[in-house]
Amino acid sequence: MNVFSPETFEMQSVAVITARGILDWREMGRIRAEVAALAELGKIEIVLALANVEFINHFACGLFLAMQALLGQHGGELKLAGVTPEVRKILRMAGAESVFEIYGSVEDAIDSFSKEWSPGGSEVTQ
Repeated sequence: MNVFSPETFEMQSVAVITARGILDWREMGRIRAEVAALAELGKIEIVLALANVEFINHFACGLFLAMQALLGQHGGELKLAGVTPEVRKILRMAGAESVFEIYGSVEDAIDSFSKEWSPGGSEVTQ
């Protein structure tokens, strides 16, 4: 069993949630709860760091979209950073890749909150 607790820190007023391992429904539930708690506190600019994630399933993609919608209701956004090729493939197959801004590093994702972005997603520069 992959027991995981998301690690969260704040950098430049952006909350960063670091995930690792295999993101099954249990781990995604923990991440979703963390995003909801942050949104309640007014932390609506969030980066989900996925560099240490080995695998996600389609359920995880659905929860990513739900978290994006939740943050969007509050005027915020979820951005993904450090997406591995395996995870990117699942995002693409689920049709979620074009919904998110995806960055090669957490720092690039954080910096992007101060820049304007147009819908359609951003390509990772790895």
